[in-house]
Amino acid sequence: MIRRTGSHYCRFFWGKKSMNLKDYEEKTEEMTVRISWAQDSKDIHEPCAKARFDQEVFAGSDQVITFPKACILEWPVTKKLFGVSPDHHLKKGMICRIHARRKKKISEVSPETWLLEELLEKNVRDERLDPLLQFENGYETEEKKMIFLAEHTPYGAAVIFDYLRIGVTCLAYIDENDVLHHEHVNLSWMGKENRRSSFKPETLCAYSVLARKHKTDKNRYLAVRILKKENDSRFAEIIEAYKQPVVITNEYGTFTLNRPYRQYEGEIAWPNGEASVTIDASEDGTASFKMLEEICRDRKQWDESIRTSAAESLLETAEDWAEEEISLDELMKLLGIPSIHIISDEEAEVFYEPGELFGWHTVIVDIDHGSVSDAYLAG
Repeated sequence: MIRRTGSHYCRFFWGKKSMNLKDYEEKTEEMTVRISWAQDSKDIHEPCAKARFDQEVFAGSDQVITFPKACILEWPVTKKLFGVSPDHHLKKGMICRIHARRKKKISEVSPETWLLEELLEKNVRDERLDPLLQFENGYETEEKKMIFLAEHTPYGAAVIFDYLRIGVTCLAYIDENDVLHHEHVNLSWMGKENRRSSFKPETLCAYSVLARKHKTDKNRYLAVRILKKENDSRFAEIIEAYKQPVVITNEYGTFTLNRPYRQYEGEIAWPNGEASVTIDASEDGTASFKMLEEICRDRKQWDESIRTSAAESLLETAEDWAEEEISLDELMKLLGIPSIHIISDEEAEVFYEPGELFGWHTVIVDIDHGSVSDAYLAG
């Protein structure tokens, strides 16, 4: 039974459960929300359907409110002979303009909940709440047919709400005027997180693309549509040069350029063993070995200083993991031989893998301007 008073339903009865509209504040707010989850009609077993939203903008305001813990949006459902009708059919990622009333809080820990009174508009195009629009609006609207030479297959993607932003570095491209440019550019695109991208560029392969140029960065392009794989002979010399190994040998060791990762890799002698080293390089393969020279000049002192700082910072944590007392010297020995990542002439990171000691987490020590700045666990 549903009892109606005036223009509002007071209480919705469904078996022993009910939805009391007196639990909500009287003031109705107009706002635009981004749905982060919506209940399937098969899963509705209460007198109300539910969804969650993670961002909102109130009418008359440009301030986007983002919630670390999504808010609940609920509304009464229509009971049918077999199951229920959720009425509004909201979906994840949908942006909606609504009239809603805030639920009176039972406690400080209870999630913020709103009653959906009226669904004013679905599938609203609002750049403030739409990651895809935000991404695409950074590029010019004109679409140009170009050919890009992909350096390698994408290694991963950035997750932005329920979208994936995928990008690939290109070694060269041929512009809309058929002119070859031998310079690094980034080609990127976005798609739904739950859908795999049909475009998986192969290493050192060329593709004709309908693209849009970035408004402020001349080295960034948006892939609107991939047209086809190309075999343009003008890229042959660039591909051949890329395949040639780049090796630097000095008094500290031999270092080989890992082109896709833009870093040199090698090993150096270290107290009690060999330490692996990576050195960041620029797009053209140049790198500075100044920080490596500084470290190698007195390896024993650096080893002692880094391990001491790490042990002092993480001794209490190590005892918590081991559930017993550990001396500073014991912890320093357990850290073992590090891996060193040189970022610049002033910055480096040192990694230790002490195994079970910290539950297989990695110990990272930051070096800044010649001294240890921080030590912490990661991974």
